[in-house]
Amino acid sequence: LMFFGVLVLCVFIALILVVVSFGQRVHAGLKPVVRGLAAALVLAGVAMCSVVYVPSDSVGIVHKNMLGSSLKEGKIIAVNGEMGPQAETLPPGIHLWYWPLVYNVDYEPLVEIESGMVGLIEAADGLPMDEGQLFAPEWTPAEFQGMLDARTFLTTGKGRKGKQVSVLTPGRYRLNSRLFRITMVEQTEILQGEVGVL
Repeated sequence: LMFFGVLVLCVFIALILVVVSFGQRVHAGLKPVVRGLAAALVLAGVAMCSVVYVPSDSVGIVHKNMLGSSLKEGKIIAVNGEMGPQAETLPPGIHLWYWPLVYNVDYEPLVEIESGMVGLIEAADGLPMDEGQLFAPEWTPAEFQGMLDARTFLTTGKGRKGKQVSVLTPGRYRLNSRLFRITMVEQTEILQGEVGVL
């Protein structure tokens, strides 16, 4: 909302400059300069409207509202610029070109798994499970961090939709909450000489 105010102010000042440039008091050689300054102010105001700031303890979840094709049937996360929730998330900092009518950006806290807990992962999108499969195959330690990136999971990682064997260990994670649902449960320790019965 603040950036819309900046746009209105820039346009207002630009209009004043344009009106002044047509007056008799402005030297003829300065008129193009004044009009150029007015145009630059309008462009700066438009650019300011596209600014998104993500706080350091949050992740930006992007939803595209227009200027894209529809998602294919059964898909809920966009990986090729389609309309809908986008696979890419925004890390902390300032980001440009997220126009308010084209995009919505939601700010969500990082997923934090406390000591003594694990995070069970369920993916809302991805390749279907094989017949009879209840859990997606475990990710290797080398690929685990990459698979937590929604774009990687849905493209080259060939992630499976549904419950995952891999879990989140204690720590903080910047995840796309439109793709990954996390349920926190207490760790269960099986001591030597004991058996866990489910």
